[in-house]
This record gives sequence, C-alpha cells and structure tokens, in this order.
Amino acid sequence: MNKIRFGLIGCGDIAHIRYFYSIPHFEEIELVGIYDMNKPFLQKTAEELGVKAFNSYEEMLDDPTIDAVIVTTYHPSHTPLAIQALKAGKHVISEKPVSVSIEQAKQLKEAAAQTDKVFMAMPNDAYPQIEKVKELIEQGIIGEVCAIDSVFAHHGPLHAPWFFDYEKAQWGVLADLGVYSISTLSYLFGPVARVYGETRCFEKRRVSDAGEEFIPSVEDNVAATLVWDDGKVATMRSNWCTGVHKDHGLWRFTFNGSKGIIHLDMARTDHPIIVVSPNCEIPGAEKVSFMGQDYCYSVSVGKVDNNDSVLELFLDAIKNNRKFPDNGCSIVRQNHVIEIIDRIYESSRTGKAYEITSKF
Repeated sequence: MNKIRFGLIGCGDIAHIRYFYSIPHFEEIELVGIYDMNKPFLQKTAEELGVKAFNSYEEMLDDPTIDAVIVTTYHPSHTPLAIQALKAGKHVISEKPVSVSIEQAKQLKEAAAQTDKVFMAMPNDAYPQIEKVKELIEQGIIGEVCAIDSVFAHHGPLHAPWFFDYEKAQWGVLADLGVYSISTLSYLFGPVARVYGETRCFEKRRVSDAGEEFIPSVEDNVAATLVWDDGKVATMRSNWCTGVHKDHGLWRFTFNGSKGIIHLDMARTDHPIIVVSPNCEIPGAEKVSFMGQDYCYSVSVGKVDNNDSVLELFLDAIKNNRKFPDNGCSIVRQNHVIEIIDRIYESSRTGKAYEITSKF
C-alpha cells in the first residue's frame, strides 16, 4: 500500500504531543504539511518538522496528494473544518470535542454519513487498557456493574490560556477533560438515559506558564451524575483545580460490581488495572496487595502507547475501507457525548435533570 499522506491544521500542544510524536512511528504515514493561523509559529514548526507550511487551509485541502487531515484547532472550529475536509474528499481525524453544540454535532454527523471517507471522532476509547476492562466486564469477572466513579483532573492547560476564554473555547474543562470520562462510560455501557450536574469556576484568577495573569470565563470544576436505563449510575468529576501538572494528571475509574471491583488508572504504565475479586482468582493475573485489600489482581495489558493507538486505529480503518461502527470512534457516538455535555451545562443552569434523546 502507498503511504497515506497527511495534512494537519492547528499546531498547538495536542498536535505536538499526539500527532507529531506518533507519525514518525508509522512507515505507512507521511506528514506532507501543516497550517496554523500564527504564521511565525507555523514557519518555525514546519522547519522543525521538515514539512510544507501551507498558506491556508484551503490550499491544504486543494492539494490532491493529501489523503487525510487532522484537525487540532480551537474547539468551536472543529466541526466546520472537519466538514470542509470531508467535502474535499479527505479522511479526517477531529480532536475533541468534535463539536460545541448539539446542532454542530448533528451537522457533522450528516456530513460524515454523506461521504465514503473515514471520519475518526476523538476521544479514542479503544485504548488497550479500556478494551481489557471492557473484556473483563463482559466476562462477568466483577458481576453486574452497578456504579462507577470517574475523575480526570489536573491544574489546567496553563500553557494555553485560550482554553479558559469563552470567546475562543466556549466550553471549559468539560470539553477538555470531562469529555474523556463521558466518552469512555458510553463506550463501555452504551447510551446514557439521564444526566444532571453542576459546573463552576472555582479559581477566579489564573497565571499562565508565561507568567501572565488572566481571568477565566469558562468552568474549571464539574461534577455530574449519569444514569442508564438499567439503574446503573456513574459520577463524573473533572477539574482544572487539582494541584498537579497537566502531564501528571489524575485519570481514574472505579467500576463497582456485585462480585468485585475494577480500578483503572489511565495515568499508570505499571499495574493500570487492579481487580478486587474476593470470590475467584483472575486467570493469568498477578496477585497483589492494593489499598490494604486482599484478593487483588493486577491484569496486564502489555506495553501501551495511547497516542500511537489513535493512528493505528485510523490506519486500519483506511486500509480496510471501513468506517468506524456507531459504538466506536464515530461521530454517531460522539453526537451522544456532545448531547450529554450540553445537558450537563443546561442542568447546572436550571437545577433540573435531563433525558438524553440520542442513541447509537
């Protein structure tokens, strides 16, 4: 197979951490060029990467040699840029959140349905750790899951103050961190039936990594409850108020079942999955001591690189000319996630709970 040639728009932190880092690991991929509105930064980045600096996004889309586009810009621009790329006949990865409104998400869903190109909607939930947890739950290792607690938190993206600016981001920590937990929960347990929550701005003044003081205009602290039709309940907490750097944040899930508990720590490279199983041993797992509890088992997932796994999935879909299933990395499921986030904001404004109407 010939190399799949990529263009990328938006050369900020996530572009460097995820895509510029991972692309060189794949012989099948070539990064042709990039675009960013900050022209001096664009030129500098293009020179560092040894790729073309496009003069505009339109020029990138008009390049017939480019097969796929990665969108890593400000949140509100994800949907229009992704639609533009799909209409130009490109495969697309859109960073999270794919949209900042239910209306936007529906537009993107329609655009993805009208093309034969692959559209990958972030977040990616098919990480090896999450796939292993899904397998353990489906095997009934901890019985029926009744309740889940999730948290994703750090002290905020202080390298990029635009995240805290409503005019540029529209959504705050829910779009940056909460979206991961919500997406994972929907991936593991299916469509959510009902939500309610609270969003607040806790830290009224911030100082960026560059030493500049600014006043946030979006939420930095969220707690929400998600309910499924079968009575399963999850708490979801996300904040930019926890005193750890963003590169060392808390990203944890606790799955409570009728026969045991699964602890998933996405930030750990060693022992990311611990199963508390008092009734039976876990085949192939290492018995360990955890939080003072006996009958705990560490389940191995092997070597994991969460950034590489994104491109692995995308490449596999393109090679096999196969769109993502509705319950996978698709806009269909992310449309559901966007509705959940939108209703959490609405719940915080009104104090009411809201039914979720979208399904997948």
